[in-house]
Amino acid sequence: MRDPQKIAYKPYPCGFLLQPFLYCASRLKRNYRIDVDDIAEVWCRGPSGMVPLVFEPIEDKVASRTPYEGKFSLPFTVAAMLAEGKVDLTTFSEEKIMDRKTLKLAEIVKYTTDPNIDYPKHMPRHP
Repeated sequence: MRDPQKIAYKPYPCGFLLQPFLYCASRLKRNYRIDVDDIAEVWCRGPSGMVPLVFEPIEDKVASRTPYEGKFSLPFTVAAMLAEGKVDLTTFSEEKIMDRKTLKLAEIVKYTTDPNIDYPKHMPRHP
């Protein structure tokens, strides 16, 4: 039997490493009513081990070729949350992964690594 202390849910239907970033983006969108046209850059900080999983190669992560690829793209999912205020199953439709507004915003999502995060020993999570 699994230890209930080690079980967590995913509020968004995409890769688990993206969950805390989407939580933050949803709070920004909801609490500050951000207009995406006013955003110059979006910076995401995470462990270096996560970069090849959700941020590189950057060309593929900014413009996913399939809905499945979009589910593992930090730039696309954060952009979708900021643009639409939600990330749900419809976010990963053929039509939505080609949405010009979201793709334009995905281009300005950047990352930096934090050597103090001991991933994969401890996984990033949202509060």
